[in-house]
Order: sequence, then structure tokens, then C-alpha cells
Amino acid sequence: GDLTITEAINSIARPPSGDNTGNGGAVSITTTNGDISITGGIDTYSDADGSTGNAGAVTLTANNGSIATGIIQADPRATSAWNAGNGGAITLTAKNAITTETLLSGSRSENSGNANNGGEITLSSTDGNIKTGLIESKSFRESSDNTGYGWTVNLSAINGNIEVNTINSTSNGTGGIGGDVVVTTNKLFRASGNFTDFNNVDSSISTAGANGGGSLTIEHGGGQSNPFAEGDAITNGTAQAITTGANNKIAPKQSFKENSNQGNIQIISDADQIVPQVQTPNQEEVETEEEIETEAELASNSTTEQLETNTLVEEIEETSTEEFVEFVGDDNVQVKNVQIKTVKETQGTLN
Repeated sequence: GDLTITEAINSIARPPSGDNTGNGGAVSITTTNGDISITGGIDTYSDADGSTGNAGAVTLTANNGSIATGIIQADPRATSAWNAGNGGAITLTAKNAITTETLLSGSRSENSGNANNGGEITLSSTDGNIKTGLIESKSFRESSDNTGYGWTVNLSAINGNIEVNTINSTSNGTGGIGGDVVVTTNKLFRASGNFTDFNNVDSSISTAGANGGGSLTIEHGGGQSNPFAEGDAITNGTAQAITTGANNKIAPKQSFKENSNQGNIQIISDADQIVPQVQTPNQEEVETEEEIETEAELASNSTTEQLETNTLVEEIEETSTEEFVEFVGDDNVQVKNVQIKTVKETQGTLN
């Protein structure tokens, strides 16, 4: 049946003072035939003035239902000069709609410590829409220290629309690598919000990294009638730029009716469907058909000519016979049951 929780689910790790802390706890909920509703949100982060542990993973599965949640926070936060752990993975899988508020799985060091990797965020619906707020899987540090990887964001609604506010999988510190973003829908995709990434790019989606950006792929079903629009998120597109780095961005306003590739950015439209090929015979088949037609035509002509020849011979023989009888006289010639034979019949007799 349905599962409804109106209060927040807290599985956080937080010490009473400025000490280091351990890992946040994982949360996993599955329904076979019902919906999941957790309006109070879910917290699995690790938070400390010292170094933090890793955030706990969040897994929600509604095999034959929908999912609705408040904010999910699986992002460890080191608030002093210490290191932050890895973000927790957020995985939401439903047959029907998925609706959430903000999703956070980044790793944040808010002072002079190092940040680790963000956590993977995956939302997948087979028959419903996906609608969510901010999505962050970034690795972020406040000062000039190291960061890890921004992690993958994967959104898939095979038979539904996808709507987000923004997607941030950046990594801004020394050695930082941005995370990949993959959006897949047979219908429409919208990213209606914007933020300024660390390269000062006004973005709706950024995968930029200080040491390399992640790939960005958007596959949608808008086609020619609803082309993907940069700078217009009303129907199918993003409010601001999509970018994988300072030197690779697609900025407003642009419209894409067909597939587009720019660096490690791909926009894939169903407008480029494969057109079925018309099967044509090869040259040998054409020549064979022409030969058959020629032979048939020749045979038809030959038959016509033979009939015309036979008729002419019959007429000549009949005329000759009448002239012979007239010449010698009727009393001297008796013509009984004379049969006029065709050329073919005569050839048969001779053979």
C-alpha cells in the first residue's frame, strides 16, 4: 500500500562540539504497489566543525506507484578548516511520477579544508513525469584547497516530461573534475532556473571543473515542432546557458531543431529519425527484367508476323487454284475436298 510520512527523516551525523564526526546513515524505502510520500524531507548528511564522514545514501523505489518528497540532503559539510567526506547517492525509481524539492549530494568544505566527491543522483520514471527543484552533486571548497569530482546526474522519464530548476555538478578546487549530466525523455525537458557557476557563467546546467568538465547530454522528444531552446524554458529548453567549462558553453538565445554537438555537449532531438530506405533492384535485376520484357515482346511480334504470313499463303493458294480451274475448264478438272494447308502444316507433312 501507500507510505506517507509527514515528518522529516533524519539520519545525520553531528558531534556536540567542534570534533570530527562519522558517516550519515542510509535510508532505503520500497513499495511494491503503493506510492511513497515524504513531505518532511530526508537528511543523511555528516556535519561538523572538524572533518566530516560520508553522507548516507537515499534510495526510494515505488515499483507500481509514484514518489513525492521534500528536500533531500545527503551532502557532508565541513564548516571549519577541515575536510568534508563524500556525498551520498540519491536514487529515486518509480513507475509513475517523481516529484521532489531540492536534491543535495555534494561535498562542501566551507573554509580552508578539502572537499571530496559529490554523490550520484539518479531519478528514473517509466510512465510518469519528473519534476524537481535544484539538483547539486558538486564538490565545493571555499578557499584554494582541493576538491574531488562533481558526480553524475542522470534523469530519465521514458514516457514523461522532465522539469528541474538547475543542475550543478561542478568542482571548483585544485584538481577538480565536473560530473556528467544525462537527461533522457521522449517528451520535453525544462530547466527553468539559473545560478552563476565558479567561471561566472550564468547557467541553468553546469558541469564545469577546475581541471576538466563533465559531459552534458540532453536527449528530448521535441523534434521540429518543439525545438530545444537556449534562453526559453517555457516549453522545451533552459532559461540560461548550459556549460561544461569557461570555453565550452551554449548561451541564449539559440534554438536547435536537429542534433547538435559542441565539445562534450550533446543535444539530441527525435527530429533526426532514420528514414526507411526505399529498396531498389540492383543493375543485374534491372537488366534481367529488361531482357524478359524484350523476349516477350519479340515472341509476341513473331506470333503476329507468323499469323499474317499464314493468312497470306492461304489466300495465294486459293487464288491460284481458282485460276488453274478456270484456265483448263471445269470439265477437265475435278476438285474434291481440297484443303488449303498452312505453312506450318505443310512443314509438318514434309518432315
